[in-house]
Amino acid sequence: MATRRPLRRDARGQAVTETVLHTWILLVFIAAIYQLFLVNQTVYSSVAAVHQKIFARAFERNCYEAEDRCRYTTDRAGSELGARVIWSTQEVPEVVVPVVGMFREAMPPDLRLWSNARSFDDDCPGLPCKRTKLGSGTYEPPFTTLFHATGQFFDPDYWGFFLDNAVGILFSFL
Repeated sequence: MATRRPLRRDARGQAVTETVLHTWILLVFIAAIYQLFLVNQTVYSSVAAVHQKIFARAFERNCYEAEDRCRYTTDRAGSELGARVIWSTQEVPEVVVPVVGMFREAMPPDLRLWSNARSFDDDCPGLPCKRTKLGSGTYEPPFTTLFHATGQFFDPDYWGFFLDNAVGILFSFL
């Protein structure tokens, strides 16, 4: 016949303590998952906002007239910037990452998406901003286009690169 062991008095207290400790671990884990969701949402919304702005700016330059605003460029259109977006908090407020209250003391107060570029500029004080640019404009003078298309044939660097590759291919067969 099996004898039952009597329950100790502190067994229920230990279970309550373990439950409370596990609850805090679960709460921190859920808060960390929610913080990752907020970062993911920030990345998605900022990319969508930047693409909306950059394509709107590129569409303004989508014309066929022989004007400076219609010339193809990746940087500047006359005195104005071309289709370019600087991911500053003023221009794209979506780059600011909301922080879960539990992590506010451990994280910087101005948590935002930023670039790992080594250059700092006046557009973004503090951390360097990300930049996105797009070639835009549909007009290019005919002789300029012809010069760009044939200019590489007169460039010695082009032929040096071509000869290096050709010699490398020939020696690979030997």
